[in-house]
Amino acid sequence: MAVQDKYAETLQNSDGNTFAQFNPAIFTGGLDLKVAFNRVEVATADDANSVYRIFRDVPASIVPVFLLIGADAAIDIADMNIGLWKPNFGAVVSENCLADALNPSGGIALTLAAALNGLAAIAIDNRYKKLYEHGGHSLTTKLGAYDIGIKSISNPGAAGSITALLIFGQSG
Repeated sequence: MAVQDKYAETLQNSDGNTFAQFNPAIFTGGLDLKVAFNRVEVATADDANSVYRIFRDVPASIVPVFLLIGADAAIDIADMNIGLWKPNFGAVVSENCLADALNPSGGIALTLAAALNGLAAIAIDNRYKKLYEHGGHSLTTKLGAYDIGIKSISNPGAAGSITALLIFGQSG
């Protein structure tokens, strides 16, 4: 074995442009990093397949960096997905394009060490993509904005809160 001194390999996006392992637009000032925080209340009477639109009218052009999910211990939802919906209570675009089969039962603190990864369905090689691309849309088919929603696949055990912290890159 020998001591190495080398750069990370480069990747190529769908436009054929080469970029470093991390998208340089985010880290060299091309995009501003922004934070959004929200909480949604879950009722005991809510059924499985309920949708909680945690972030409303999110611009299609953002680049999601982190989405951290926390929940009260009482909520006891054993399975939930995170995806995109059309705004104004519109139809689902992709219910699990951001995360699939998350389990917040037992309570999850909204800390870096404990929170659930709300972007777990996005492969590391696709982390530079814009929100609309994660929903399966292109420049010609994208919407202007999307709702980021949490869909409960199982019934909640009790009333409680789901909290979310979204860190994203955005032009200007």
